Amino acid sequence: GEGIYHILALTAVAIWGTTFVSTKLLLAEGMTPAEIMFYRFLIAYLALKLYKPTFRLPESWRDEALFAAAGLTGGSLYFLTENMALVVFNGSFILKIQPAGDLLTLAAALTWALYNICLKKLDGRHSTLEITRKVFFYGVVTLLPVFAFTPLRFDTALFRNPVVAANLLFLGLVASLFCFAVWNTAVKHLGTVKTSNYI
Repeated sequence: GEGIYHILALTAVAIWGTTFVSTKLLLAEGMTPAEIMFYRFLIAYLALKLYKPTFRLPESWRDEALFAAAGLTGGSLYFLTENMALVVFNGSFILKIQPAGDLLTLAAALTWALYNICLKKLDGRHSTLEITRKVFFYGVVTLLPVFAFTPLRFDTALFRNPVVAANLLFLGLVASLFCFAVWNTAVKHLGTVKTSNYI
C-alpha cells in the first residue's frame, strides 16, 4: 500500500528538520550558506556517481531542461533562500516578524513547490536515482554564478576540522543523498500534493 511512502516522506522531513543545527555549526566555523550547499550537493553527487556511474541519456532536450529546472528550484534557489531566511536573518527560535527573512521563507516554499512539479513531469520516464543525481548536478552548476560575487573557498585545514567534516558528511550523505532519494520516491508514488503536506 501507500503506507511505506508516507513513512519515507515523513522520514525525509524529520531529518531535514535537524539540518538547521548542522548548518548553524558550519556557519559558526566560517562557511557561507552558498559554500555549505555547494559542498553538500557535491558530496551527494559524487557518492551517487560512485554507486551508479552510468545512467541513460535523456530522451529529449525537454527532459534535460526539466532536470536543470529541478536542480535550480530544488537545489540552488531553495537552499540559498531557506538558509538565508532561517539561519542568517533569524538566528534564534524566537518567533517574530522579520520581513526580509519572511519573504525569503516564502520564496523557498515557492521554489520547492516548483521542484515537485518538475519531479512529476520526469518520474514517468526516469528512475528515482537518475532524477536525484541530475538534481544534485544541476544544483551545483546553477550555484556557480554565486561564487563570482563571493568566491568559493577550498580550505583543507577547514575540512580537517572534525566538526566541519562530520556535519558536511551528514548534510551530503544523509540530508541530501538519502533524503532526496526517499522524497523523490514518495513523490513518484503518492503524488506532489500528498507528499508536500509533510513539508
